[in-house]
Amino acid sequence: MDVSSLSALPPNPRILVIRLSAMGDLVFALPAIKALKNARPDATIDWLVEDKHSALLTSCPFINEVIIYPRSTLTTLSLLKHLKSLRNRSTYDVIFDLQSNSKSAMQLLALKSKHKFGFARGIAKEGAHFFHHHHVTVAPRMHRTARDTEFIKSIVGDIAIPEQVKWPLDVTSNGSGLTLLHTTTTHYGRDKDWGADNWAALASQLKEDGHDVALLHTPADLGYVQQIANTADVNLAPTTPSLEHLMALLDESKLLISTDSGPAHIAALRGNKVVCLFGATDPVVYAPPGNRDNIKVIYAGDINTPPPKRQRDRQSLLMKKITVADVLSCLSSY
Repeated sequence: MDVSSLSALPPNPRILVIRLSAMGDLVFALPAIKALKNARPDATIDWLVEDKHSALLTSCPFINEVIIYPRSTLTTLSLLKHLKSLRNRSTYDVIFDLQSNSKSAMQLLALKSKHKFGFARGIAKEGAHFFHHHHVTVAPRMHRTARDTEFIKSIVGDIAIPEQVKWPLDVTSNGSGLTLLHTTTTHYGRDKDWGADNWAALASQLKEDGHDVALLHTPADLGYVQQIANTADVNLAPTTPSLEHLMALLDESKLLISTDSGPAHIAALRGNKVVCLFGATDPVVYAPPGNRDNIKVIYAGDINTPPPKRQRDRQSLLMKKITVADVLSCLSSY
């Protein structure tokens, strides 16, 4: 089979997407996969993803099956069991390896398909390109959604890519009209930190300006977020016991202000207003996806030049350059 257009795929094709992590990268890939499903509604589209990110996809109506890679509890025995389960799956007509690194290559070895597509050497990491039958070449400094779109289009032809990917949720939240602040980072992304003092000052000024401010939080970061809330005299956001609850809260809110994060990308993907602070990561590559009218990016560096190499154990110098006044000025256009 020459997979060069949608018409070349057989009736009711079986397609597997491999994008294991991270949360933002899953979000970036969703518009292209939604477009693929729109163009071929007869297709069965499965997605192989790490367990800690699977919640984003389980409620997604155009993904038929979410196949979970149990990385957070991985042992030699559980890995072998997982790879055996992949080997026992029926053959896929095509596999799209959007991860293209050693993690995905290991899984590709176990999966059956005559058409395993991945990124070409240079974008593919850790020798993953050796495990692909076909390679897709893209520009190195390209937005992740554009890159994944180019990947899919180069294989199946031109398809209409949606700016917004939003599906109904089974839960609601009490977030109507809130201006949400996402003030925390992951341990792996400590260089994205803007600083508690900045967040408290911003929250305080927003409250004075008439915003109903609330701070996102999880059980793990509640102490840190509560200190910011106390300093600024603002509230914590409604509790979000699941990712679906978080999506509902983002949908109901007025606005989200965040650093480069999973919640920022999810909010933008679903068509919500987002102000995103960048410094550690490249906004050309990682800006939230979606309608540009809904997304404001604040970046203290030269947009024509990527940020310096990341030092994940300390705050980025470019993040330090962003002021509260910069954020307030950006908000004036909303």
